[in-house]
Amino acid sequence: PLEVYCDGPTAGPNCTLSVVTVPDHTDVSCADAAGNNSCPGPGQTYYGQDGNYSVNPEDFTHFSTGDQRLAESVSGLTWTTSSFLADGFTDANAACSALSASFFGGETDWRVPTLRELGMILSKDLGGGTWPSQMENPQNSAWWTTTTDKGLLFLKKAISGNWPWTELLPTAGGAGNFLGARYTFCVSGPEMAGAWEVNADGITVTHTTTGLDWHRFESTNNAMNWEEALQYCEGSVRGGHDDWRLPTIREYVSVFDLETALGFMSDAFGTEPTVKMFTSTPTTVGPGSTEVAWVHEFQGKLSHENVSTLTGGARCVRGPGS
Repeated sequence: PLEVYCDGPTAGPNCTLSVVTVPDHTDVSCADAAGNNSCPGPGQTYYGQDGNYSVNPEDFTHFSTGDQRLAESVSGLTWTTSSFLADGFTDANAACSALSASFFGGETDWRVPTLRELGMILSKDLGGGTWPSQMENPQNSAWWTTTTDKGLLFLKKAISGNWPWTELLPTAGGAGNFLGARYTFCVSGPEMAGAWEVNADGITVTHTTTGLDWHRFESTNNAMNWEEALQYCEGSVRGGHDDWRLPTIREYVSVFDLETALGFMSDAFGTEPTVKMFTSTPTTVGPGSTEVAWVHEFQGKLSHENVSTLTGGARCVRGPGS
C-alpha cells in the first residue's frame, strides 16, 4: 500500500487488527419512484439497491426464553436485549462493566458499543423499530455509544419517519438538549480495530477490518439523484475491479472514525464528503412515500430522504459477496 492509517488517530503501519464482518439486512425489498417493492434486475433502473445483493446476511440467535442476550454470528457480537437508562456516559459504562463483573452470560468483556458496532444492527426500515425485533425499541430515545472519553448519542426521533442521527457530546454529562438519562445496550465480542490501506492505484482504499474496498474519493458529480448514484457505482471500474456498488447504510456507518483529523472518516480518504451521500438502503417514511432511502448528511447524521428530489454524491464499495 502507498499509505497505512490505523483506526483512530495513529498512522500505520503497526495497527491492532481484528476482523469484523459487516452483516447485511435479510430484508430483500427494494423501492422505486412508482412505489414498487420488488427488486429490479441487472440493467434495469434502480438496480444496485441493498435488496439486490446478499452480502453476509445477518444471523441472530436469541439463546432462550428469558435470556436477555442476542447473538449475531456474522459480526461475532452478542448484545443485551434490554437497555439500561444511564445519566451520562460514565453511568452507561458502569452498567456494562457490572455485567462483566457478574459474568453475565459467561462473558467478561461487556462494554458500551461503538457507533460502528451499533450501526451493525441498525434496522433497514424504522417502521418496526430502530433495532432488531428481539431487542427493546423505545420511541423518542437516545442510545450511548463510546468514542475515547466522549459519549455519542444515536437518536430515534418520532418526526418525519424517525430520523436517527449522532451527536458528539463534549462532556460525559451531556450537552444542550441531550441532558438527562439516555439508553445504552451492552455488547460483547471482538472490537472493530484495524487499518485503512491506500492501495497502489491511489484511488481506492481497503479496510482490513471489514475486508471492504472503497473509492478513496467521493464522486466528482455531486448533483446526482439516487437512481444515478446507483448507476454510477454499478458502472464503476476502478482498481482493476468492476463489481463496485453503492454501500448499504451499515457499510457506510462502518467507515465512521471520530478520532481522525478529518473528524468523521479515516484520514485515508483524504477528504470528508462535502454533500449528502447516498446509500443503497431504501426504507419507508410514511404513507405516500415511495422513493425513500438512507443518506449520510454530514458529520455522522443519518436520515431518511425522499431521494426522487434529493441530489448528492456517492462513494462506492466492493467486498465479499458483491
